Amino acid sequence: MQLLVLQNKLHASIESTVNLKVTHLIVAPSSDQLAPRTMKYLMALALRCYIVSFEWVLACISAGHFVDESPYLVLGDKIAQGAPATIIKQRDQPRLFEGYSMYLFGNIAEQLPELEKLINFGGGRVITEIPVATSINDLLSQKRLVIWYAKFGFSWYNSNTKSLLL
Repeated sequence: MQLLVLQNKLHASIESTVNLKVTHLIVAPSSDQLAPRTMKYLMALALRCYIVSFEWVLACISAGHFVDESPYLVLGDKIAQGAPATIIKQRDQPRLFEGYSMYLFGNIAEQLPELEKLINFGGGRVITEIPVATSINDLLSQKRLVIWYAKFGFSWYNSNTKSLLL
């Protein structure tokens, strides 16, 4: 109901999916202000959207205009705390996957469209052939990543921390 008020009163556009027009993702955070780690959440991070609690909507309606998002930003999720505030500060920097080509393999048939969208939102692209490399450093110098997607999550090699993320 309040989203309709926000839409009508402040001329906000409401989207049911994360796309290039989305500027804010409204979530219901836990009591410790952490968002659930959903594909929508990850896509919003990749697009550098404001990820705010529903209290932001109520504050905007009460004020009659859009208010500063900072007090309403979620703190992150259980794996990456601080991510929403960090991505907002890095809006003028290259996107997370900018310039990277990624080869996906594993149990991904059902998730492939969403994973491709996530990678594209982050500035990367999905490739369909296994990259040829003699070492992990060779892959990283080519800005190519091999991502294994399993039933319980996905993994990739992070060039910044030189670690495998699970």
